[in-house]
Parts: sequence; structure tokens; C-alpha cells
Amino acid sequence: MVLGVPAAFPHQGNYYAAAAFIAVVLTPYAIRGRMGRGAFGISMAVVFLPLLPALAITVLQRIEAYPSFQQEAQRVASSADLADRLAVVPPTHYFLFRPTGARLFNPAYLGPTHDLRAVDFQVVCRTALPLGAPLEALPPGFVRMDGDAGMGTAGPPVPIVLFGRTLMARDWGWGCLIFRNAGAAGDRRP
Repeated sequence: MVLGVPAAFPHQGNYYAAAAFIAVVLTPYAIRGRMGRGAFGISMAVVFLPLLPALAITVLQRIEAYPSFQQEAQRVASSADLADRLAVVPPTHYFLFRPTGARLFNPAYLGPTHDLRAVDFQVVCRTALPLGAPLEALPPGFVRMDGDAGMGTAGPPVPIVLFGRTLMARDWGWGCLIFRNAGAAGDRRP
């Protein structure tokens, strides 16, 4: 049962750390000769073989999402309006927006006491949302930077597909919509 856990929950990174820990603990025994080579090989197979499906899905996910990542990185890099402005950005996308010079704020830390008029931009991303799910609604007063009306889709969805079969019902694209606060109060922090 324990060996099936990584296959059932492939996105739990602690399985890789646990397997590496077991390998580090067992390797000195094998080197000193206290554990036969056959026993060491079997124990390493027991530790690492259950991780292979999760590793394969992760690699496939990264490969299929890479074009979307490149497109979003270029689009964000060309957004000169964000420089020295306060932007609410999901933490999964901080590294995309950090080079713009914007002051970034995690939306999870926004509370009822924060003054949203101080926020210049709000970024809504679709990464890991169910395929076809609408993006979260924004507070009133925010308009899309590209001028389109409504929430939109932030680019084509990126499902993880293997041999023409969708493996995950989530969208792994990096597309984001950037909303500008039409009534931003200036350079204050929320």
C-alpha cells in the first residue's frame, strides 16, 4: 500500500525527498559491504520504482507547458506599465513579474482591512484550474490592461496529453490576465 501512494498522489514533492533520504541511508551500508549488492539493488528498486509514474507526469507537464510559459514571460517582460507599481500577483508567478520592477503582493494576504484602491494592478492566473473553469472575479474598479471586456480566458488551455488522451483535468498553461485599477490611489501599500 505504501508503494502505491506516490502514484496516487503524484504532486507531493516529499516522496522524492523521502526516497533520496532512504538512498542516502542505505548507500553507506552497501559501500561497506554490510549489504549485498543484490539486496541493495532490490531496496533501491522498491524505493524508486513507485516514483517513476509521478516523475514521468511531472516531466510531461513541464514539457507541454513550456511554450505557454515562454509566451507569458515575453508578454510580461513587455509590460512597461508595471514598473514601480503595486501589483497583486499569485506566488506561483512571482518570478515572472519580478523583473518588471513591480512591487509584488500575494493575494492570499489581502484581507478586509486592506485598501484595494492602493493596488495598481491585479494579476489573475489560470494555472492548475480545472479545464474550462472561469477565472476568479475581481473587485469592482479593475479593468483589463489589454482593453477587452470581461474576464476572458488568458490564452488557450494547456491540458497534459499522452498519446491523444488527456491525463489531467487541469489547465497547466501559464496565461494570466493583468487588470489595472481604474481608480488607483497612487503609490501606497495596501
